[in-house]
Amino acid sequence: MLLEMARLPALSAGARQRQQIAAAGANKFMALASISDIQRAIHGWRERHETVAVEFSERVNPEIKCPDDYLVTYEASFKSLDLEKLQLFLYATKDSFVGIGVETRERVATRAGARSRRPGYAAGHEPGPMSIEQLIALLDAASDGRISLLPRIGIFGLKDVAAILTADEHNVLPAFDTSLHWRWLRVETEKNLDVAVLRFKRW
Repeated sequence: MLLEMARLPALSAGARQRQQIAAAGANKFMALASISDIQRAIHGWRERHETVAVEFSERVNPEIKCPDDYLVTYEASFKSLDLEKLQLFLYATKDSFVGIGVETRERVATRAGARSRRPGYAAGHEPGPMSIEQLIALLDAASDGRISLLPRIGIFGLKDVAAILTADEHNVLPAFDTSLHWRWLRVETEKNLDVAVLRFKRW
């Protein structure tokens, strides 16, 4: 079951406007998907990949309390009991915007040897325009263990978490430099990565 979307970073009015512009402009070369397209794409991806290490689940028209004016019509999750297998949560709105949740704060805190004083995703993005090409690339990056997490620990426990791709890997995500939907990912060179970075195994 997905965590409340209120736990994802909120978008300002300006960011929402830029997101709408991105849907009509920056992403015009990659058609936005319908809900059925999104579901078929995820099913097709699973048929081409063996993911015995993670458990897949999905729900159509789930009852989720939204903190904003969008309605979730589909959600999918890839979960594992193994803390070194990245958990990924996806949900789509009636407008065919896709939201992303990466790992949970509790699991990251446990692995980092700290406490998490609140629940929620470790990283992610509120619903935004996303093409099927981008969706498949995200699934590939997550399942291949390319996404790493850098937790910041304070005196009271886990403060925040940055999702990271190396400079050599960010090109696997279409329109990475122009799409606002990737803004939750940070690009770092391998030599700049802190020893505290949490890396993940392939699914």
